[in-house]
Parts: sequence; C-alpha cells; structure tokens
Amino acid sequence: MCQARMKISLTDGLYCIYEFEPEHNHILASSSQVHHLRSQRKITEAQLASVENAKAVGISNKATFDLMAKEAGGVENLGFTREDMKNKLYSKRSLQTNYGDTGGVLEYLEIKNIRGWEVFLFHSG
Repeated sequence: MCQARMKISLTDGLYCIYEFEPEHNHILASSSQVHHLRSQRKITEAQLASVENAKAVGISNKATFDLMAKEAGGVENLGFTREDMKNKLYSKRSLQTNYGDTGGVLEYLEIKNIRGWEVFLFHSG
C-alpha cells in the first residue's frame, strides 16, 4: 500500500498541513494513462445532455460513447469512461424516480387532507 499522503486541518479559517509523506512506493500514472484515474474523470452537464438526447432517439450507450470519443479525438480526451456515463445516467434516473415517487405520495396525502380525511401529514421540506 502506498504511504504517500497529506493531512490538512482547518483552524480559524486557515488550512494547515499537519502530516505530509511525499514518497510513493509505486510507479505513478503516465500522462497517457492519467485519464483512467477517477480523480481525473467527470462527465459535464453538456455531455450528459448529449447522452440523454441520444438515448431519447434510440441511440445505444455504446454508440453514443464511441461517437463522443471520436469527436473528442479519443477516449483519453473525453474525460469519462463508458461506465461513468452509465452510472451517471442511472443515478440521475434514480433521483428523478425517487423524487417523483415521493412527490406523488405527498400530493395524494395532501389532497386527502384537504378533502377532510383524517390524515395527518408530517412533511419536512
């Protein structure tokens, strides 16, 4: 296990490094491999919008990823992996579904409450 690390504390609005070990016991990622590191990968909102548009017209995730990689000049310039794209789509859909499910239940209970039903609605919002 690599022992390189830096520990930082925040005291009175100032950051203070209180432990630093710069030595790595492994080879660092080369510039041609750095795009595989999680810290260097992020799908932007514009990229996500393109993926969602492609999905809406029936283009597969693989075809969308391949096209975006070609437009970027290769996967190393894209900024994310196919798995990142799939995970982002899934998490966004899950959030929308959860909000929709919760919102639907709350709306139903509020309507029942307005109509005089003895429904007690506790909602933190």
